[in-house]
Amino acid sequence: MRNRLLSFFVAAIAIIGVGLSAVADPVPKIKAKTTQEKLVGKWNLVKQKGTEINDIWVEFEKDGKMKLHFGQGMGNVTYKGKYKADKDIIEYEIDMDGMVTGEKLKILTLTDDKLKTEDEDKIEEEFERAKDEKKDEKKDEKKDEKKKEPIKKPN
Repeated sequence: MRNRLLSFFVAAIAIIGVGLSAVADPVPKIKAKTTQEKLVGKWNLVKQKGTEINDIWVEFEKDGKMKLHFGQGMGNVTYKGKYKADKDIIEYEIDMDGMVTGEKLKILTLTDDKLKTEDEDKIEEEFERAKDEKKDEKKDEKKDEKKKEPIKKPN
């Protein structure tokens, strides 16, 4: 009698557990960002071949377009181009007043705030994400999180 009663309780708990798990909201999967998605934004060049650099920045856009800006000491000009990034490689082309130039860069480091690349001549460049970009990125992430929140089913 005791064994039957124990078996009944175990079966009842199992049925209730299965029923509750079917009603629970699914856990949203967090998709890892691609290299191109991580690059989007404005990056300040801070070092080239170990030498500190000022007033040069590159901006990667979501659609594969980019801008390269040279500051006061270099004419204060911005050039437009295009890029693509995959895993640890960035390939880009820039139109510099009719002269199209480009290269392939190997990504040595890519975090939310730091980018370090090496070109085909083994020249390393270090970038830091522009300060205003960090704030904008956090705002965008909060908006995206609100969009991804699952809709709760009424009971």
